[in-house]
Amino acid sequence: MAANDSRSRASGTKVLLTSAAVTVIAVGAAVGLSRVGKSREQRPRAPVVQWQPVFPKPGHNSLEGVWGSGLHVVTVGRVGTVLVSHDRGLTWRLRPSRVTDDLHSVWGDGRGVIVAVGNNGSIVRSEDWGDTWAPRAFSLPARADGDASADTGASANAMPRAEAAHNSLTELWGDAASGELWASGRFGWTAKSTDRGLTWTAVATGSTADLYAIWSNGRGTILAAGREGTILKSTDRGAHWSARASNTRSTLLGFHSDGANLLLVGWYGTVLQSSDVGEQWTQVPVSTQEDMTSFASLGGALIAVGQRGTAIARRNGAWSTLTTNATETLGGVWSDDRVAIAVGTEGAIYRIQEQGMRWEPRHARVQGSVLSVTGYGRSRWAVGRAGIILRSTDDGRTWTSSTHEGRTDLLSIFALSERELYATNASQKILHSTDGGDHWTESTPPEGTRGLGTIWASGPNDVYVGGPSGLIIKSTDQGRTWRRLNTGVGEDFFGLWGLNANEVFAVGTRGHIVRSTDQGVSWQRMINMSTRDLTNISGDAQGRLFAVGKEGEVLTSQDHGVHWRIARVNLPPTASMFGACTAGDVWYAAGLGATMLRSVDHGQSWQRESPFTPDDLVALWCDRRDQPLLAGYAGVLLTRGALE
Repeated sequence: MAANDSRSRASGTKVLLTSAAVTVIAVGAAVGLSRVGKSREQRPRAPVVQWQPVFPKPGHNSLEGVWGSGLHVVTVGRVGTVLVSHDRGLTWRLRPSRVTDDLHSVWGDGRGVIVAVGNNGSIVRSEDWGDTWAPRAFSLPARADGDASADTGASANAMPRAEAAHNSLTELWGDAASGELWASGRFGWTAKSTDRGLTWTAVATGSTADLYAIWSNGRGTILAAGREGTILKSTDRGAHWSARASNTRSTLLGFHSDGANLLLVGWYGTVLQSSDVGEQWTQVPVSTQEDMTSFASLGGALIAVGQRGTAIARRNGAWSTLTTNATETLGGVWSDDRVAIAVGTEGAIYRIQEQGMRWEPRHARVQGSVLSVTGYGRSRWAVGRAGIILRSTDDGRTWTSSTHEGRTDLLSIFALSERELYATNASQKILHSTDGGDHWTESTPPEGTRGLGTIWASGPNDVYVGGPSGLIIKSTDQGRTWRRLNTGVGEDFFGLWGLNANEVFAVGTRGHIVRSTDQGVSWQRMINMSTRDLTNISGDAQGRLFAVGKEGEVLTSQDHGVHWRIARVNLPPTASMFGACTAGDVWYAAGLGATMLRSVDHGQSWQRESPFTPDDLVALWCDRRDQPLLAGYAGVLLTRGALE
């Protein structure tokens, strides 16, 4: 991968691609040798239940490695993302990798076995062209206290620093005929498998440099390259290593063999070439200074891809720049010499035809951040920045996108039916739709009202909106007129929820919780031990409630909010919570840092889950079937359920 800015270059780490989101809604390559063959039959497995992207498809997580054979193409990326195509990249399906570490590289043997590697020594393997995966055990040796860093050329048994958090594997090479695989890694480590990725051993190179590229001729010679122009070579299957001069300080990211020569690509448009199996290297002048990440051969040309959608091609010995219309950093490219697939940040997938090298996007894009979500029956809605409105009428399987007139930020949305919706916007307007969101009418709150935010309703004549300084307003005529309620407090309200038309709750700054049991006529402050800002509240029909807030705060009540306790969820202060909802007896909470909590005992205990996104989660909505819809701040929507 290529670095995205000067800071990532200076860090010396491999290119870290950045990613710019049940029913619950929350807001907030190396080319390997291959032979076509048949996959091994697999026994049926129980469905894997986890979070999976539903919009945009195939997802927004950055993709870093891609490999293919025949009709089958696999790409991997952030947070364990694996996407599989069985039609040469025309359509893609998310598959469960069973890991949540970032995956950097993927390789296959052309007979159904596919292996991917990534952070923290993660290795996953498939025997059915990527449809199902299983983790493989691997770890680098632990750092010894007081160990000295080994210099390049030292004994292969030397132990450079290899702390658990840095045991990352960065690139894969494999020989389909012998089943030998090599992976490059951090701190000069490599990993080797002789059985098509079933078992692995760590192999030290004697260097402490981070290695991001690896290649072998399949006959005992291995080359590894990486940080600041490091190139290492072994001619005895990794038993001994020595350095080769690269004459560059650029970090090197990918090998390619065109038969007569070896090539290396890296930062600042660096392209190196060797005609003697890596003994000597010369720099090749090319038409870019952008960071470049990987090579592929397409239609008789050699192409390389990299930062900001850059692609260059060598035809008849001369290099030129290709027009891709891509803006994402492209972290990997694969080709069968007729069709190429390039992948990159924000889930970018491009399919390139040989004729004219035309780049065709193969994914949906979101043009704004999602701030709120809701649903009713089979319909789902998500709204956010610049008036974005996303809508699904099939349980979130497919989505359409539109923009509300005026492009004002939409802050909150609530559905009373599949037709009737209420929303608030940043222009202090309350919006009402009776046709599922196709058309909206606006109403104005009482004079002096400012900062409209959260919205909740029990029916068309019982609609509440909360805001700053103790503000709660109510409409009893389908949003045509509004009156201000006297809550008796001056705190900002961030969350509203009601048990029914009579019993309504609001939460806000400094731990404030207020309750009305007479349709909002009077309000009582509920006592609790929290002084942190509370951002949302939810509950069930039996009056069991929970509230979430800043710095990972979670409160629970079993008696209609009369008594509250602080739940022990052990979240860091940075994991402020913003989403709360219940799906029958299952409770969900979501927050910053992709924090996702689930409770199946009415809040007595909570378990963390791994949503399929690194995004902040700032809102949440559930239906009664325990298939929540979750939204990340960057516009990614996810659902929790069994993957197909």
